[in-house]
Amino acid sequence: MIKNSFFLKKISIFIIYFFLNFCVFAATSTQTEWIVAAQKFTYKNNVQSSSFSDSILTNLPCSILEKIDLNILRNISNSEIYSREQAELKKERISLFLQLSNAIKKRDALVLQNYSDKELKNKIKEEEKKVDEIKEKIDENIQKQKEIEEKSLGIYQEEEKNFLEKYSQAFSDFLKQNQDEEIYEKISIYNKDSSVLYKFSDENISIDDPKAEQQILNSKINALITGQITAFGEYLSVTVEVYLFPGAKKIGTVTEVGTVQELELFASSIAEQIIPILTNSMPVTLKINLENDEQRKNATLYINDTTYETIPEEIVLASGVYNLTFVCPGFKTLGTSYFFEGGKTFNIDVNMQEELLSDITLNLKKPMIGSYLVNGISIPSEEGGASIKVNEKNILGEFLAENGEYSFFYIPEKNILPDVTFQVKTNFLNKSDYIEKHRRRMYNAYSVLIVSLIPYFYTKGNLDYYTAENNLAKIQTWQTANKVSGGISIAAGTYFVYELVRYFIAADSVLPKDAKIIK
Repeated sequence: MIKNSFFLKKISIFIIYFFLNFCVFAATSTQTEWIVAAQKFTYKNNVQSSSFSDSILTNLPCSILEKIDLNILRNISNSEIYSREQAELKKERISLFLQLSNAIKKRDALVLQNYSDKELKNKIKEEEKKVDEIKEKIDENIQKQKEIEEKSLGIYQEEEKNFLEKYSQAFSDFLKQNQDEEIYEKISIYNKDSSVLYKFSDENISIDDPKAEQQILNSKINALITGQITAFGEYLSVTVEVYLFPGAKKIGTVTEVGTVQELELFASSIAEQIIPILTNSMPVTLKINLENDEQRKNATLYINDTTYETIPEEIVLASGVYNLTFVCPGFKTLGTSYFFEGGKTFNIDVNMQEELLSDITLNLKKPMIGSYLVNGISIPSEEGGASIKVNEKNILGEFLAENGEYSFFYIPEKNILPDVTFQVKTNFLNKSDYIEKHRRRMYNAYSVLIVSLIPYFYTKGNLDYYTAENNLAKIQTWQTANKVSGGISIAAGTYFVYELVRYFIAADSVLPKDAKIIK
């Protein structure tokens, strides 16, 4: 259905994930998560506090997180990688400096100990060696920092220069790589729960405070969503900002205006505008090509949770995995799932096949007044028979009798042919009561079997005992008793097996009856 120079025909979900692992993640051997969190929003102007106004501050960011599609990936730029490396180096330097401070204090404290001159000299020499090792590590860390700063400076300038050029063209080859290696990380929600908002340990901490950044990094959060609301009566203006960590760099701002009755629309619109910011890529363009204008007018397109009653010629989406489904009256439903990479244009040729309908006739084995329900269509039947048009798919139908009783029937796809008459066998039993009745009988039979084994093993034990004593009179008595009790146990076992089979048959009664071809 989808034709692109790199798109494979008849692609399956398994092949899609194979390509994602082989091509999209070719630059990295492991796929890591890129965590997004949100804070409780605040009011920019004075708003009278109430349970409703306060709930907006919490519900809106939670709803935005909920509507962020988790089947999307973030393109990690080299500058972002360098920022992470710089943050790790800074963390390492702080740790090394604390180690250096402790080592120097430990060395200086040696003079206060009761050592001889030779022992003191050796001890100081050992501690000096440790101090020198730590200093060497700090120097290596600083050198790495300089190298990264030089690289990052070139990267920042190059990315700023080539940003539009890099994402403005669509690649014609699926396996074609950018000049710079691309790394993708899966976007995930903080704590895997959109209802959980992130809080600082101190409400007075601002987002640009070093303490705030340290707390966010300790929580392994990569992006933080904040928001301010300006309210005038029922009208709201919401400004949402996205900050990237480490560095607390603002990477995007989104503003929406509406009413308090449209908070869901607020969240959906803001989430759609935030996703390209989170993915760090330009949107995807889908060009939808149908056979004629009539199909475009009558067909419906479903892209994940979005419905297009009239299919446009072009659709712009954020990069990510999307499920596309085309539905048109009189045609077979078409659908596929694919990862659409940002900055590319995809041509989607929709070749819808006409849905063939067959005329079949349904007759009841035992005629009665009622109606058939097939493919959502109800057809009355006064004498137990009815004619109906069906497609070439399996049919799970239902006959509803006039007294309200119902019975299901099934017709496999292979049996659906034009001008075929099927005979439907009805079963109006109360299935739950029927199964329960045979379940009780089966348990009773099992109880009888267990009880019957008691005298059998009792007589068998006595028989073995008197056989060892060689008491012929007792042997004959207990042998007869053992045979009688054994016969009773065999009968009880047979009865249990019989009731067990009947219970299985009763359990199968809930399955719909297969309609038989009679003509």
